[in-house]
Amino acid sequence: MKRVLLAFAIILIGLGGLATLLLCSDFGHRFWLHHLSLPSLLRYTIRHDDDPDAFVELAARMEAQGHDEEAFQDYIHAAKRQPTNETAWFGAIRCAQRTRDMKNTLALAQQMIEALPRSSTAWSTLAKLYLQTGDRVKAIAVFRHALSLNPHNAEAQYGLSKALFQQGDLQHALSSAQKAVALSTNRVSYLLNLATILQQMGRFAEAKTVLQKAYHLSPHNPEVLAAEGTLLATSSTSPTQQATAIRLLKAAIERLNDPVKAYSASYQLGQLYLLMNKLPDAEQAFRQALQLNPNDTQTLFALGRTLALERKSAESKATLERFYRESQFRLKLSQLQMRIGRQPNSALLWNRLALFYASHHHWAEARLAAQRSLQLQPNQPQLRQKAKMWPATTAP
Repeated sequence: MKRVLLAFAIILIGLGGLATLLLCSDFGHRFWLHHLSLPSLLRYTIRHDDDPDAFVELAARMEAQGHDEEAFQDYIHAAKRQPTNETAWFGAIRCAQRTRDMKNTLALAQQMIEALPRSSTAWSTLAKLYLQTGDRVKAIAVFRHALSLNPHNAEAQYGLSKALFQQGDLQHALSSAQKAVALSTNRVSYLLNLATILQQMGRFAEAKTVLQKAYHLSPHNPEVLAAEGTLLATSSTSPTQQATAIRLLKAAIERLNDPVKAYSASYQLGQLYLLMNKLPDAEQAFRQALQLNPNDTQTLFALGRTLALERKSAESKATLERFYRESQFRLKLSQLQMRIGRQPNSALLWNRLALFYASHHHWAEARLAAQRSLQLQPNQPQLRQKAKMWPATTAP
């Protein structure tokens, strides 16, 4: 009888503790907010303007429904109310990234760093943004700072390896990629990154072993199929291996939703067909790659060469001329961006960048550059007038 009473008492204490957790703790409050209907949550946020958890919950629902602007405003409100709220900052940055306004996104990330100076994840997020804008030097430095705060930050190791790989520092990129995999052994993206670096270094057997593990973790993942096909295409020594590579790349292209990754697989397929002297198939693959990435210089050159081999002289000449124009555009753009990097507050340089983009019909980029120039120097009536006349979309 005593044992029964004791067990009953323990159950009551446990239930009381659970009730306290749900009703009085932060976890319980968030749990309650999560289960409110949307109208009730909206009414609650109106009455409780100072509750950051409520605004984070509302923002998450808006974001899930594709209402990025509303979600952004709610995340920002929560971050202002509670500057140490990482969820609010990361949500706001996610929404800002979808606007493709990297200048404002970077400014927001820097505000987050001021609020969370000891957060390795926050610094890693800033480094990813630098990498997206092509500033590999800053990205590498910031990734390393993130790792100094937390050496076990697998995402920072992964990002650092990608930045170092783009910089051409394969040995250090490999070291960071291996550390990322060691910290998080079941992340397919980390394994694919490691395999790519090993493949670039010519260590095909090791790359194959890594990809086998990735396949075991995610056998239907099209990115894994693309990586396997690319490795086999690069290292194949027999017609059978080449045929297998073609099958894998085709399957990946059909299933990939990410245009960047589908482009890479299409380009690799074209190169394999070119190696096998299957020129019509190579031409088709390169054209498919260009549909996914219209101004890619390496694909333009490859297509121009393929057309020349097919004795399509006029098309080859037109394609190679387009390749030359695009190469020159990228070279001049890179030079101008480097000057802006050294003088970020020069309204004149931002003006030149805006007009340069406009001359090549990159209207969205031109408009952003013009906005920055006008912020720095509002008294530019000619630029202001030109910007009003630019089309709303970039020409394909």
